[in-house]
Amino acid sequence: MPGLDDNPFIGLLLPDLQDLQGKYIQVLKDIAAAGQSYSFPGRSFTRANIPEVRSILTDLRAAIRVANGTGKQFANARIDTQGKFA
Repeated sequence: MPGLDDNPFIGLLLPDLQDLQGKYIQVLKDIAAAGQSYSFPGRSFTRANIPEVRSILTDLRAAIRVANGTGKQFANARIDTQGKFA
């Protein structure tokens, strides 16, 4: 699973994340219910896009957890002691 640093939604405001999540859930509903295509400004989706939409929803859910303070954030740190503690 990609790390949070690969998530393009990290850093967006919670209301914006929730709005996007609602839009992408609607995309899945419309496509799954009747095989319809779905469009919103700048994007158009069909059944072929379902895996992409699910991936986007996964990223949005992770970003929402981070925005809520419930997501895990990891940082890699390297401390160079220059042999002082060897």
